[in-house]
Amino acid sequence: MDILFQVFNTSKFKDDLISIEKEIKDKYEDYRDTWKLKNKIKIPAERIVYHHLYTAELNSFTINNLYTSAVSSDIGIIVNNEVVICLDFKTNDLCGNKTDIKKIIVEKNQNSFDNSNFSDLFTVKSNLDRRMRYKPNLPILTYVLKISYFDDGHNFKLVKNDIDFPTVQLACIPNGSLSECFDKNIISGVKTYTYDFNSKHSIIFDNKEELDKFISNNQNNVFPLKDEKNVYNRNGITLWKTTHNKRPCLAYNKNASTLRLDPDTIKLRYDSSNNEWDGIKHIIIQ
Repeated sequence: MDILFQVFNTSKFKDDLISIEKEIKDKYEDYRDTWKLKNKIKIPAERIVYHHLYTAELNSFTINNLYTSAVSSDIGIIVNNEVVICLDFKTNDLCGNKTDIKKIIVEKNQNSFDNSNFSDLFTVKSNLDRRMRYKPNLPILTYVLKISYFDDGHNFKLVKNDIDFPTVQLACIPNGSLSECFDKNIISGVKTYTYDFNSKHSIIFDNKEELDKFISNNQNNVFPLKDEKNVYNRNGITLWKTTHNKRPCLAYNKNASTLRLDPDTIKLRYDSSNNEWDGIKHIIIQ
């Protein structure tokens, strides 16, 4: 974690972010009106993340090869012939999504953690391997790098000078082999689900009134689950009220797709010698 943090916690990386900010400010109207870009920082910020990672000059950081699996984060590299580092890149607009600023967002293909104790209503899948499948079977460590900004539809700026809302957040997601140490749950919530709209249990309606009428007329075998918003039980099958192609439906939930991880749970970590280390680090641009 410390080595990866050193890669990005440099004046050059911060200067490059500020250069991107200036570019977006100067061309804001073109990006908004001509190119219709909603997330104006994503592509240029990805470029500097890749650039600084691949060109890092640290004695303790040598990239030996790429991680070849198709199931991984945005970046997968073998470092020091000791470990696979999978790094996923995120951006967070505080104008449109302030809720996620302190959360760690991760997809099912980007982590190996076993969150089976989170919910009985659906499966939480983690598709990333805990180790390489082929020799030398190196452990796979997962990281999420997030850059936060403001875009109100008229102006753009990076988040700066705020200890509560860092410009850059780097988080280390525990490897699945450590799941028992965290009671098999590091989730604070689910951002998106994967539904099976073709399941025999799923029902798609033409409009909201038709859905409400169906629920009202079948109260004996279609009823909401206690303390669960928009979740229903139909003859023992759990269905979720959602939409499909702009039509309301009761859909069978296959699994949780995008997860919100609890930063408080994974911040304080211990190594094999019981020494403390930070699972989350921040970079604050002034």
